[in-house]
Amino acid sequence: MRPHAFLGSEEWPYGIWWQRVHGNYYRVIVYRDWLICSEYLMTEKDGQDVTWFLGEGFDTPGWKPFSGYWGGNVTLYPAQGIYTLIPVMEKDLPPDFPEGLVRWIP
Repeated sequence: MRPHAFLGSEEWPYGIWWQRVHGNYYRVIVYRDWLICSEYLMTEKDGQDVTWFLGEGFDTPGWKPFSGYWGGNVTLYPAQGIYTLIPVMEKDLPPDFPEGLVRWIP
């Protein structure tokens, strides 16, 4: 399994795991000391495509290195650009999102 990525600083490091669920929607888990701090279905706040650097998930080949910050939203800094992932509620999913695909979101 490929190593996970980190957010924050050396003093306050957080790990991040992600898995693409559908389109530009990802299941994102932020953790510290192996305890989960947050777990959300997330997408880029402005609708920008993040699949070019996140790929299918943290455990699959092809994702590009990035740094980032976690503070409710997840801000990612790949080589080009800044992207902010925001939590998505079921009521805010687009009509083409497969029904029942993600059962654990509020």
